[in-house]
Amino acid sequence: MKQTTIEVFVFFLLRFCSCYAYLFPSLLPYYVSYFRVYNPYISQTSLYPVLTFEMAGCFFSHFIIKQLTTQFGVKRTVLISAGSFVIISQFLFLSGFSSVFFLWAIHFVSGFVLNLGNICVFFFFQAKYGDSARLYFGKCLGGDLIGMFFWLQVATWVINPHNLKVTDPTPASPDQLFPLSVYSRLPAFLTIFSLIYFFGMLAALQLVEDPPKLSSSDSAEQKAGGEGENYLEAALLAQEIELQPIKSTLNETKVISTPEPLNPQSAAIDPKPSCFSKPGEYESRQPRFLVFVTSCILLVTFNAYYMAAFKVMGLTKLNNDNLLSLIFSLGGLVNMGLRLFSGEFFDLLGFKKAHLACCFACLLICVGYLATDSSMPRLFNWIHLPFRGILGLIFLNIYNSIFALYEKEAALHLVRYVDLIYFIGYGIAIPANTFLVFGTNYFWVHVTMTGFVIAAIELFRRNLHLYANDS
Repeated sequence: MKQTTIEVFVFFLLRFCSCYAYLFPSLLPYYVSYFRVYNPYISQTSLYPVLTFEMAGCFFSHFIIKQLTTQFGVKRTVLISAGSFVIISQFLFLSGFSSVFFLWAIHFVSGFVLNLGNICVFFFFQAKYGDSARLYFGKCLGGDLIGMFFWLQVATWVINPHNLKVTDPTPASPDQLFPLSVYSRLPAFLTIFSLIYFFGMLAALQLVEDPPKLSSSDSAEQKAGGEGENYLEAALLAQEIELQPIKSTLNETKVISTPEPLNPQSAAIDPKPSCFSKPGEYESRQPRFLVFVTSCILLVTFNAYYMAAFKVMGLTKLNNDNLLSLIFSLGGLVNMGLRLFSGEFFDLLGFKKAHLACCFACLLICVGYLATDSSMPRLFNWIHLPFRGILGLIFLNIYNSIFALYEKEAALHLVRYVDLIYFIGYGIAIPANTFLVFGTNYFWVHVTMTGFVIAAIELFRRNLHLYANDS
């Protein structure tokens, strides 16, 4: 078996076993039932922000990942991530703490440590394969979605195998609560999940080797060749900053600026006009990048809310825990399936049309939720499948669009920007539930989320002139 196939399998398995953030919306009613026993102030609305804090942890993990991979390597960093999650999952239930702020904080830390492993996938392939990294990294992306499908079936089998129903909401207790025989099994599932993640990675990582690192004695020419963990910076050095004087102290020589690329292979490339006013300027200073990111945040706000609230909303329409868990997990497979066609979709329509198409597809899903909210409750739940498919296109369209807009420079900040978009989107969407949901009436939430999507469309449409040179 080729080494690349083994590497893809190992990191596919990593994402398969680190999909806890995807599981939480389906586990939310179990969490509320479990911690309500110890804290009467625990409610569905108070635990919705858990997802916001998980996304915050994912975003802030980017500020330490480089130091960890430099000091410990990719393999040890992954094991640190998996081992830390084992400790967190046990501390969550054994500590005796049950305040809302504790649950927010513990999930911030869990998002932080789990995302360290996810970022390592990108670091590993970028360091080892350079320009081909996206090909291998892309093959691992579906691991978390297949993992979500698998682990939700395991959760159903462990936590609620007999499909016991939730209690009906009352004025005194507006939340749907499971009986003791159901929620008492939640710690067992988290233990199984975390231990399989840790020991699975401990075994699988023996099949791969850390990519070679650049030592302080490496020359600028070696960096330009794209070897080692600093490949991205090397690519910029070799192909983007052509007219800029480059000072090299590593080999005590000075490279004189020249209009010719340092890398001979780049001579055959006909680059698009640079989106930067000067080499090295960050994307966040560009108006068109800000418009694009703002539009994405509005879309993610819509997606974040329905991702978080699906199980809770669904139980008000159809009191069938196992069926709703199945629908939610099937949504992950639909999401992954449409991602397989995202490249053709993007190439066929181009950046601008692809983004607008995703926006209008979201609008159709919003209308579908509005139309079936009270009239067709069973259909309301099944709309989750096309919704998750559209979410898959949006996710990869964000990746594709940033690369299309900013080429090499985008790779330096790509994953961080995507996590930032999701962090802000969840930060807006999840607390909105506290102000908009009264009892079991979700109508005004649907209306508000539809407004977010319309705003995303209008913002991007009004600024299309900024993207005149982009296909």
